Amino acid sequence: MEYVPIMIGFRSERRVRESHVQEIPFPLNGRAPSGFWNRKLEFWAEVICTHPPMVSKVVPDENLPSLHRSEFATALEKITIQRHAFNLKVLKPDPFPQLLLWGENVALLVLSGIANSRFRFRHADAHTLCFVHRGQGRIATDFGLLHFDEGDFIVLPRGTTYAMESDSEITLLMYEFPQRILRPYHYWLEGYPFAATAPVPAEPVEIFNPPDPGTTEIRSVYIKYHHGMRARLEYPFSPFDAVAWEGKLYPFVLHLKDIRTLSSVNFHLDPKALTVFVTEDGAASVQAFLPRRVHSLPYPHQNYCTEILFNHQGYHARPEIKDGFLTLHPPGTFHGPDVRALARQRQELPDPPQNLPWRNEIGILLESKGPVAVLPAAEPLEVTTYENSWLQQYQEVVK
Repeated sequence: MEYVPIMIGFRSERRVRESHVQEIPFPLNGRAPSGFWNRKLEFWAEVICTHPPMVSKVVPDENLPSLHRSEFATALEKITIQRHAFNLKVLKPDPFPQLLLWGENVALLVLSGIANSRFRFRHADAHTLCFVHRGQGRIATDFGLLHFDEGDFIVLPRGTTYAMESDSEITLLMYEFPQRILRPYHYWLEGYPFAATAPVPAEPVEIFNPPDPGTTEIRSVYIKYHHGMRARLEYPFSPFDAVAWEGKLYPFVLHLKDIRTLSSVNFHLDPKALTVFVTEDGAASVQAFLPRRVHSLPYPHQNYCTEILFNHQGYHARPEIKDGFLTLHPPGTFHGPDVRALARQRQELPDPPQNLPWRNEIGILLESKGPVAVLPAAEPLEVTTYENSWLQQYQEVVK
């Protein structure tokens, strides 16, 4: 199972504060300019900052919402061959992203509510891809500042320190991959699925980041791990003090409007043709279904990977799955559109190519070669009638 013919990284970028242009010579060479400090991110990027990479204290924080490694293993062992649907709109707000689904190749968390920048995070062994379903805001990172809006992808490489802030409620899906996030490269389709210049990197502007409440110096950073182990690091200064950086691994935003899509007038494209991101080992990929002309309904299929589909806007192949719903389809089960819609399609003549319907839909599909378990935080969100909905629709058709 291959998602794309070739996978590549992102182009090398460099950024510097306007006030420090004369002080920071490029290319960076591993030695910090006089008066500054530097640090490396996995040898793919060098950051010039105003403070040394110093931690004053490591605190095992027992109050963090977390699961033990053994609980993940148990959840995977208990996986049943069942199709699931979840209504993320009923998820209660929480300052910490809530872990809903987990597998060896990917974890899925959701951040819901008003984002508070005093909660600073760093993932120690996974790369994070966010999709903004609702709201807008800012992300402070140790590379600089990012602005995000509804429909944006956000890439946060492993080891990036970040804090999110919003003035109103947001909903972010956060996919965490142990392997590096790459992009497809199609040598016969230059600039697909997006131009090399489309990602918007973090800008190293001055970021106001006050100490923790009740202290005069401490700024805590919560360290996350793929298996749920967490701790808290205390810094005597803000970690968001970058004045310049250079490299191929950096946080960035990709706007949905900058992603190009494909369609065909004479056959149904496989979702893999719409891949936007893929992990370095090919174990997981993310596809975006964007507004386009569609040849036919998605075909009923039995996949041999785990599919996690999020309906961002108007993806109504199944009427019970509304905007803000998430579905999980494990391998070994058939699934697909509403049976009643399929029954109507088989009785109709195909539309001529010039009359193909335009579908103003946006869905985000994640495929994982490994199994994915449903964790306790997802259970109250489940649509319990989803598994039997195909049978009920078929019974309506045969009447």
